Amino acid sequence: MPSADPAVTDFEYADGSYFTPSAKCFVLRVPAAIRSTEKLFDEFASAGCFPDYFGGNWNALLDCLRDLSWIEEREVVLLHQDLPLQDCVPDCRIYLAILRTAMLDWSIERVATDLVTPTGWQYVDHRLRVVFPREARDAVSRVVSGP
Repeated sequence: MPSADPAVTDFEYADGSYFTPSAKCFVLRVPAAIRSTEKLFDEFASAGCFPDYFGGNWNALLDCLRDLSWIEEREVVLLHQDLPLQDCVPDCRIYLAILRTAMLDWSIERVATDLVTPTGWQYVDHRLRVVFPREARDAVSRVVSGP
């Protein structure tokens, strides 16, 4: 029975071979078998074209996912091949909380201002989607609802 926990249901679940993002979106593919935070941060920095100032830690990951100013496409999809860090539940829980926080932050309508958008940059109001394989739903639920 699916969990009604918003921390689980805010994410999308799809069969990887059937999930086709639109051509007008930026897809950050998170590969399978990521077991360390260092590897996770490296993947995000590389696949997400993160700026040089990305610090390779949880706070920096959240900051970059709440910014995305270097990505021109409005829709950004984090497409996971499995649930990263599942061998380290505390880190996995932090990761899922960061993803959810960033998604919810982008769900609030924003207006470009000089305080938000540096001079000369075009402001893009992004939509952040987080997609896991269907078979990861139970694992996400266990991590989110665990002790």
